[in-house]
Amino acid sequence: MSSSEPSNPTGEAPRAGGRPSTYSETICDEICARIAEGQSLRSICRDDNMPGLRTVMTWLREKEVFRQQYAHARDAQADALFEEAFDIADDGSNDWMKREGKDGSLSWVENGESIQRSRLRVDLRKWAAGKLAPKKYGEKVTQEHTGADGGPIEVAKPLCPAEVATALAALLNENEKLCGLEPDPELSDSERLKRIIETGEPVTPALYAGISVSRGPDKKFPYRGEN
Repeated sequence: MSSSEPSNPTGEAPRAGGRPSTYSETICDEICARIAEGQSLRSICRDDNMPGLRTVMTWLREKEVFRQQYAHARDAQADALFEEAFDIADDGSNDWMKREGKDGSLSWVENGESIQRSRLRVDLRKWAAGKLAPKKYGEKVTQEHTGADGGPIEVAKPLCPAEVATALAALLNENEKLCGLEPDPELSDSERLKRIIETGEPVTPALYAGISVSRGPDKKFPYRGEN
């Protein structure tokens, strides 16, 4: 071999024209369409008629229109991956295989390797969909605390002593009736409460909650509505 001949250690025939490197809306449209169908950018860039991965990343940094188009394609890709997970899970064509016994008889046995591979493919697509669209496919649930129609939360103003006394009296009156007790105006609120508890009758949930806080979790008694 002459020293003037160019070296080609791979032995591959050189590509005519090489990969595209000049920004093209047509190429960007194809890249985004294929991503939306579920293909990875790396696999797209392996095609001979597609720009290299480094070129695409440069376009994403420099071209705002392409960057927005790419973001929408990634959102659509999450839907495609989620649909693929269903297709893989529903495909049981390779779940069983024939096996020949020592006596020459054939039997069907579970193809554990194929099943594990399918499970991995499903889990990967679920994970990727959750990363691409966490609000739609993410497993983590977040709670947004807002008021009516997304407005601020309205905090109820504290009751004044007179309002507290009125509410307590109504609560005691209700439970005395439920327990079959006659009202006694000479008794204090604490004495009325003690009398209600001593009947052993179930009380209303509101009164139960108040008594449970004061008595502690180890001293329980029935309340109305309890199974």
